[in-house]
Amino acid sequence: SGQILPGYDGDAVVRNWLITSSDDGKSWSSPRELTRSTKREKGVTTIASGPGIGIQLTQGSHAGRILFPMNEGPFGMWNIYAVYSDDKGESWHMGENVPNGIINGSDGKE
Repeated sequence: SGQILPGYDGDAVVRNWLITSSDDGKSWSSPRELTRSTKREKGVTTIASGPGIGIQLTQGSHAGRILFPMNEGPFGMWNIYAVYSDDKGESWHMGENVPNGIINGSDGKE
């Protein structure tokens, strides 16, 4: 619709928030904004976690790393990437976009 804007600040900007539970969902933390570490500032209007759910690696050189798949747009021009944390969710980092022009979950090779 053109009403969502890229960037980090303003009423028409999509943001990313994290809440956590340490007691199997009986109580939850206050929301913590992660937008600046999980969204690119320029050209990206929307972000969402998924497709799928997050995982935590248990083996190898990155054991303990938390990974979440993400997608970003604007609508119809989706990129897929991952965000990750190596310090139990205290800080988050963005991986590169999936290569080969993945758009709408398809690389066009049917």
